[in-house]
Amino acid sequence: EEEEEEEDGGLSDESANECLKRLEEEDKASPSKLQAPCPEHLGRTGSRQDQPGVSLIDLEEETPEEWNAEHSRRRKKKKYRMLSVNLTNCKYESVRRAARRCGLKEVGEDEEWTVYWTDCSVSLERVMEMKRFQKINHFPGMAEICRKDLLARNLNRMLRLFPKEYCIFPRTWCLPADYGDFQAYGRMRKNRTYICKPDSGCQGRGIFITRNPKEIKHGEHMICQQYITKPFLIDGFKFDMRIYVLVTSCDPLKIFIYEEGLARFATMRMTSACT
Repeated sequence: EEEEEEEDGGLSDESANECLKRLEEEDKASPSKLQAPCPEHLGRTGSRQDQPGVSLIDLEEETPEEWNAEHSRRRKKKKYRMLSVNLTNCKYESVRRAARRCGLKEVGEDEEWTVYWTDCSVSLERVMEMKRFQKINHFPGMAEICRKDLLARNLNRMLRLFPKEYCIFPRTWCLPADYGDFQAYGRMRKNRTYICKPDSGCQGRGIFITRNPKEIKHGEHMICQQYITKPFLIDGFKFDMRIYVLVTSCDPLKIFIYEEGLARFATMRMTSACT
């Protein structure tokens, strides 16, 4: 029987007794040796609760809420990016000074940017390539109301559709498209004064006043308006007002009005000779 148990891999009674005696002798020889705690008594902290200098609070397992909060903070740190501005198509130093004061870092055309400030119109393709966090200082199609010729053309269209609502501007011709109508109006109404402006100019350059429509040659690109002979004056001076707004959305329309504005006055009082 003993041989069969040994063949099956078991231990005989004598072998088992010898092993037990050997273990007892080893325990007596090293009484200070710590025994490993039973897994049933480890609890949530496992065997780490026996480590010196570590409190049970520090060794507690993180709750799911704490784990999610910690990892969300780490993700937010990874997503942080430096605010930057692309000014490669901007020639105004005042914009660069304002960007620096706001803490924006100027970057090049091939670098990632947060704000893109350009002096030119913006194509629809560029806007469609933008990412969600990127902003640009123009809307596609804004030239329709920013250029004098396109603005005049659109105002005339609205005047034909809504004559009562859009009778807010003097009669305007876009040359050379309206050259024939302009000359016919001049022949029918003598001694009228007209102010002529370049179709895409700014800062008052190229503006002149005439009473003779024949001075304007066919093929010239400009905007001609009937001159207002009795404008509103302040102390006899002509003036205009600039109100600065920020359009952040066209649909729905969102406009923010700046608290401060600008009034520009003529340097000479208006007299009858001026008209």
